[in-house]
Amino acid sequence: MAVTHEIKVVELAKLVPYEKNPNVHPIEQIKAIAESIERYGQYYPIIVDENLHILCGHGKKLALEHLGRTECEVKILHGLTEKQKLKIVIEDNKIQSLSYVDFTKIEDIIREVGELDIIGFGTDYLDAIIN
Repeated sequence: MAVTHEIKVVELAKLVPYEKNPNVHPIEQIKAIAESIERYGQYYPIIVDENLHILCGHGKKLALEHLGRTECEVKILHGLTEKQKLKIVIEDNKIQSLSYVDFTKIEDIIREVGELDIIGFGTDYLDAIIN
């Protein structure tokens, strides 16, 4: 059976954290995600199965709750096997970790932006790059 996708808005309270999720979300990350959502909106949906079990986006759910939100956008993946659900839970983050940061380009972008309120970066670091 082919996997199909459906996007919809659901109540946060209906989302079920995936019991085998291996990721830990420290409060600093949750606050950073929340700040990003406040600034730009929820530009990535939370990925869930047809039973609204979260596969990708546990931190985003926590951030939305931190903001007092009651709804969110989800992408429902229909037709996944239990093994596929397990795999996507670990593959999503592993694939992200395969990239690396070119700090020269990061510093160039920071200089171009020229502001001290870039989410995830300390103001001392940003000030040192800009000035």
